[in-house]
Amino acid sequence: MAMHGKNPVALHKDTSIYSLESLQRLMESLLVLRQEYALVINKLRQHPDFLKSIELENRSKLEIIHNHHPKALQYFLGM
Repeated sequence: MAMHGKNPVALHKDTSIYSLESLQRLMESLLVLRQEYALVINKLRQHPDFLKSIELENRSKLEIIHNHHPKALQYFLGM
């Protein structure tokens, strides 16, 4: 709900004061969103395909550094 803006904070039209209850519900929804997002990210980071892609990327960078040292090393370190 929080991710798609389906749970906005209510505003009392006659007083122009926001509802603390609706703000609390929004905060709770944002907390759930944050927790679920962290679970998804952790699952992605542990997936064998993701780990293999990181390994291949690192291996490729090491080969470039080995073949073009020291300029490639400086490039990857941002010097």
